[in-house]
Amino acid sequence: MKSIKTLEELAKEAKEYKALGKKIGLCHGSYDVLHAGHIEHFTEAKKICDILYVTITADKYILKHGKPVLSSERRAKHLLHLSCVEGVAIVNDYSAVPAIEAVKPDFYIKGKEYENLNQDATKKIYKEKDTVEKNGGALYFTSDKIVFSSTKIQAEQGVGPYIPLDLNISLEEVRDALAKMRTLKVAVLGELITDRWTSVEQTGVSSKALCPAVHTTLSVNQVGGSGAVARHIANFVKEIRLFSNRSSEKIPKNIAFEPIDDGKFIITRYWVPSESKRLFEKKDITIKEMKKSYIKKIERYKPDILIIADFGNGLISYPLAKEIIDYLSGKLSIGIMVQANSSNFGFNRLDKYSNADLYVFDEREANLLLGHISTNVDDLLMKCSEKLQFRKNKKKIYITRGRHGASLLFGSKSKHKILNVPNLVRSTIDTIGCGDAFYSLACLCHAANISPKLSLKLANMAGAVCTQWLCNENSITPQHLLDVAKVVE
Repeated sequence: MKSIKTLEELAKEAKEYKALGKKIGLCHGSYDVLHAGHIEHFTEAKKICDILYVTITADKYILKHGKPVLSSERRAKHLLHLSCVEGVAIVNDYSAVPAIEAVKPDFYIKGKEYENLNQDATKKIYKEKDTVEKNGGALYFTSDKIVFSSTKIQAEQGVGPYIPLDLNISLEEVRDALAKMRTLKVAVLGELITDRWTSVEQTGVSSKALCPAVHTTLSVNQVGGSGAVARHIANFVKEIRLFSNRSSEKIPKNIAFEPIDDGKFIITRYWVPSESKRLFEKKDITIKEMKKSYIKKIERYKPDILIIADFGNGLISYPLAKEIIDYLSGKLSIGIMVQANSSNFGFNRLDKYSNADLYVFDEREANLLLGHISTNVDDLLMKCSEKLQFRKNKKKIYITRGRHGASLLFGSKSKHKILNVPNLVRSTIDTIGCGDAFYSLACLCHAANISPKLSLKLANMAGAVCTQWLCNENSITPQHLLDVAKVVE
């Protein structure tokens, strides 16, 4: 009877088969959930080899979205029932490289969608190709006459995080947009935040004061603020430079970091993981205002777009914001996100910046700008556009509306349009950072000259993906967008 094997056991078995002159094939993926397209793929793969092994990605290494529908063990057991599959192993890695190194297959077999290596948004296929060829094997692509999407099947069955809506979007246009983004050079300016999540367990209520008594179980730091925006963007572009204050955390190597202040911004959130409940948070801020000389330094960098993520905690004052726009307007494309939060509520408004190319804000920030509350999205967009000035009479204003989706106003004063997209998320883990992800993709689409309609959809998809993890523990990748596109195409 077939059983789940370790990579070592699979390697030993493959070596014995090779000694008998057998050709070994290897397929690798998550296969969550197994469907007819996978079975067609395995059946064709078996035709070019004598022995077919399948390895799967372990749960914690799946980056698509949130928690897999089926555990590693269940996915592996399903594969064992296929007569064309000789053996199955679980790989504790993001790629198939450890499996290829162990099994040393004659053929590493992928689906037709990987035939153009550039279309693999994760770029793992390049390492896998090098590894199989280094070990004397070859990369082979099946024809995949039957094509299904596990992500879409999950959505249609009501078990995935996304709602299967028809947004009239194709994988091809998403891939084309991603290809354009890969040529960009981007600058990000704003406060870098260290998000410190301190897990606690409640032991009761203090006997001397009406406050919860807790003990700490774990503390984890994440790169947030402008750092989160930069992390998202770095996965899509050719080059990125972050102009910000210093961080308690290491900046990823794919981001060129330009420290413009020695101050730090740390938000410590105390929460109870078992109940997904936050008790309270505290902020430690030592940031000082950026020196004006950095404005010219940003200009000399010559980015395709300057993305300003202003969290209103001292790095950019109102007068400095005006100087940035006055000096760089017309020289660079400029995107603006001005966050209203507990540290600056009512004092960090959108009119801090005018004459930019693009703005992203939520309904609360729009109402703060206008000085009154309105729930009519068209009214909000029109009145905000009147408040803000735009270069060459052009405007591009996005408003995010949580469970109500998002909207975009674009065009000139005399001729403009408003587009709307619905909420894509069925279940949410956390919403912190979703606006940052939305803003990041909106700016990249603007810099890459993507159509307004597709720009709104891609930005909305990025925000949806971000709801599937806690705060800034992950960053958006091109593969995330392709996965959601399969659900809403």
